[in-house]
Amino acid sequence: VNFIKQNPDLFVFKAPRNRATKLVTNLGDVIVNGNPDVKKSDPTKTFVKPVVPKFNPNGSYPEGTKDLLTTLGPDKFAQWLKAEKKIHFTDTTMRDAHQSLLATRMRTYDMLKV
Repeated sequence: VNFIKQNPDLFVFKAPRNRATKLVTNLGDVIVNGNPDVKKSDPTKTFVKPVVPKFNPNGSYPEGTKDLLTTLGPDKFAQWLKAEKKIHFTDTTMRDAHQSLLATRMRTYDMLKV
């Protein structure tokens, strides 16, 4: 019954922080004056052109770990993977898509059709 009287800290408010004005000021500065990081770029800098390896676009895909998983089954594949010394990695495109705003509103079934 005396909750408010027993908790006077309920009326101690933090001073408001003016973050919105700082953000808008920064955005306006960058829009009008440009990004300071880009202004200092070196126009003489050259970039190495990537070399695209030769491949047969009409050929079949090379066999990979997915085929090995299908052949060995999950348990033996897990044992094989643990015994491997090299690092294996995976494409996380679908995982990242599932985490995005659009993907949370779509079914995997529909996304795989695209």
